[in-house]
Amino acid sequence: MARWGWLESSGLNVCRRMEKMYEEENGMARVFGGAIFFLCLVFGLALPLQSQGEEKREKVETQEEVIQAEEIVVHGSYETNAAGLTKMDTEMIRYLTGGNGGINELLLVLPDIQPDDTWRSQESAGEILPTNLSISGGKAYQNNFTIDGVSNNSLLDPGSDRRQKVNDVPGHPQEVFLDADLVEEITVYDSNVPARFGDFSGGVVDAKTIKPGIEAKGKIYYHTTRDEWAHFFDPKEDEDEEKSPIDSGAVAEKPRFTKHRFGGNIRFSASESVGVVGSYSGTRSTLSKQHFTGWKDETRQLDSFMGKLTWDPDYTNALGLTLI
Repeated sequence: MARWGWLESSGLNVCRRMEKMYEEENGMARVFGGAIFFLCLVFGLALPLQSQGEEKREKVETQEEVIQAEEIVVHGSYETNAAGLTKMDTEMIRYLTGGNGGINELLLVLPDIQPDDTWRSQESAGEILPTNLSISGGKAYQNNFTIDGVSNNSLLDPGSDRRQKVNDVPGHPQEVFLDADLVEEITVYDSNVPARFGDFSGGVVDAKTIKPGIEAKGKIYYHTTRDEWAHFFDPKEDEDEEKSPIDSGAVAEKPRFTKHRFGGNIRFSASESVGVVGSYSGTRSTLSKQHFTGWKDETRQLDSFMGKLTWDPDYTNALGLTLI
């Protein structure tokens, strides 16, 4: 500021001298002196304004450096509500869970999924196998079932149900019957299936298992039912009552069964980046079948174990190991 002040003072002194010369001289001298006076006046006023502009620019640059924030990168995925895709979240799964506790019964609320003819019939009242599903009109064994991206399709013949055959072992479309309490999200594709899926001509059911979470959680449950607690409606009974005993044939006996379902699960964080999930579920059923010599009991048993270990080194990477 001292330098600019000196220049301003010098410029004004020169201007005063030019003004005195302008008053003393005539003609061209007065014109020349007026021009010099004007230039000195402009030069003397411009220097302080330029100095003030540079000071303001330095202050603005200093403020920008102070308020400059660190760059933040957000990673996410783009979701589309394309036709043929249905997602069931955790809240919906917990609300619909019932019956044998499997995921197949949850999917029956979707419009493009139909169960087989034996679903909720008296013939299958005591059975513990999940009901077969038809997606978009396909066969039950034409669907693709996955758990955490791994195929859950059975290698046994899912189309065979005759236990009398020695060279043909009957199977089920699914290899593992996952408990609904262990599922976090279910995605169903009945059309417009992504290219990453294959081995199907009906539909795709992709299930994702639960994660450990930050807080430790656990659950123990027990369910039971039996034929005394159930009542079956058969529309053919009224027709058979109108017919004679000879025309109506033998009257089907009501099912006799007792079913128990029990289990538990626990999930916790072993450290800030490591989590553990453990689960066991069991189903026992006793069915009384009528034979030539009377009633005979048949038993059904299903046990499922699951262990899951997750490691999240950072916010963008995750590694999981699941054993079922």
